[in-house]
Amino acid sequence: MDRPLRLLVGNFTTSPRSLAVWSVLVRAELPFELERFDLYAEGAAARVLEVAPHGRLPLLRLDGAVLDEPLTIVEFLAEAHPPLWPQHPLRRARARALVADLLYGFPDLEALLPFDLLGRFSRPERLTRLQERELARLRGRLAEELEETEDGPRLLGGAAVAEAFALPWAVRHRTYELFADEPVDAALRALLMRPELARWAELTRAEQGGEPAAEPTAAAPGVPATPSPQPATPLAEMEAEVSALSPPPASLRRRGLFRRRVPLPPEGGDAGPADKEAPAEERPAAARGPVVKPFDPGAARRRRGG
Repeated sequence: MDRPLRLLVGNFTTSPRSLAVWSVLVRAELPFELERFDLYAEGAAARVLEVAPHGRLPLLRLDGAVLDEPLTIVEFLAEAHPPLWPQHPLRRARARALVADLLYGFPDLEALLPFDLLGRFSRPERLTRLQERELARLRGRLAEELEETEDGPRLLGGAAVAEAFALPWAVRHRTYELFADEPVDAALRALLMRPELARWAELTRAEQGGEPAAEPTAAAPGVPATPSPQPATPLAEMEAEVSALSPPPASLRRRGLFRRRVPLPPEGGDAGPADKEAPAEERPAAARGPVVKPFDPGAARRRRGG
């Protein structure tokens, strides 16, 4: 593909679909320019319509054309890079079905567990029956597509797009302590070792520090298409750095849903923009410090449409 691609994504910390599409471009080693749109900037709800005609991110631009639906973007990229999908027709159909399910099949679970790359919460103590069914179905859906490889169990033997769209769910498993001792957990933990996630985490830390988020045109900067197994060191260092950045709590409160003491803003302090101002496909929690903010079930319900 000789024509320049430009990928516009939401905030690195809280945009799961942006992460998934970016990961596909990275694995395909296609040259592209990356630009982040700050969903929490003042007036973002109006300005996002200037760059995204349908108000959705991620968005791929090419020769003036705009693609803003994740599966459509992937199908377009696969035309230029056929190995993105499995070559066998049946396996390719299975991969497409899995990706569609990961994108749209678990809305209540997404509402309960907002994507937060740097946040850490304890496992939810209470789930509705629908949320329990969705969590069980998610894990079962992933488990039924596992195939044993020389690197351990992987989704459809390591199908690029399937693993890219499972990556946000692997992050949620880490964020909310959902891991158990099952084969699907080994596959999800392996996804957390992917080098593209380490690169996304670097961009996230730059975002939290207020640094520019755009990258020059590159084929997945510094990330090979078929990486060798990665050690756990980058993630350990990332978590250590996140812990070091945590501000001292002003006050503490125990949440009933997630049993964890978390810092709250001081009395009268500004907790950040209202959640309803987030205009894109992922509507994360209100703006926060580098690590976590108290989980708000009410805000999560308002994000159900994202």
